[in-house]
Amino acid sequence: MNKTAPILVQGAMDIEIEVLKNSIEDVEEIIIDSYKFYKGKLEGYPIVISKTEIGIMNCGIATLLGIKNFLPCIIINQGTAGGFGNIHRGDIVIGQECFNLNSYKTPYLKKGEGSNPFNWELQTFQEGIDQFEKIEADTNIFQFIKTHEKEIWNGSVVYGTIGSGDCWNQEIDYITYLNEKYEALGEDMETIGAYKIAHRYEVPIVGIRVISDNEILQEEYDRTLADKAQEFAISLCNKWIKEGNK
Repeated sequence: MNKTAPILVQGAMDIEIEVLKNSIEDVEEIIIDSYKFYKGKLEGYPIVISKTEIGIMNCGIATLLGIKNFLPCIIINQGTAGGFGNIHRGDIVIGQECFNLNSYKTPYLKKGEGSNPFNWELQTFQEGIDQFEKIEADTNIFQFIKTHEKEIWNGSVVYGTIGSGDCWNQEIDYITYLNEKYEALGEDMETIGAYKIAHRYEVPIVGIRVISDNEILQEEYDRTLADKAQEFAISLCNKWIKEGNK
């Protein structure tokens, strides 16, 4: 691993990068193909903050641009997510795995036979291989977080699967279905795009999400919780700079 290569930290919206921007020194804004990057230093170590914009495609493009232009040692994709199951607003989720909520195959139904999303099968479409796939976070970063969790964060941290897609699900039955069948702890709109590109270019990545709402538990959306994911990312970066990047 290149010990002088920057850490690339991503967030989709202004509220998901403001704390990060205010935490780094010598900030330089760089715009590449309309995507914004903020280059600076954290504890003297190079870091790049990327505003990916919302959605899988935007995040994929921003991740590619970030890799090509800054050659990062690791990528931390962070932001907010809706919670599934018994996971609470304000909890931090570490995405050991991620899958695409929008990639599915429906069974054939004749005209007038309607539509049933519970019969749709999630798949990852690749030439010669059509099957459901979860993409994993980098093992070293993931284990580093688990090992140093109490030093990094004083709060609830959950490890598991993130569902990711250009959708905002509010149907309790379908949310429960995704939670039970695919073990999704929550959903966002960017992680899978970042994981896919990072894997293609063999750059270590981990996804971090703070739960901003949970329809099942009737915990309403709180956009201010975006600060917590950024604070976790900063703490992780500081720990990684001191101990992980060896």
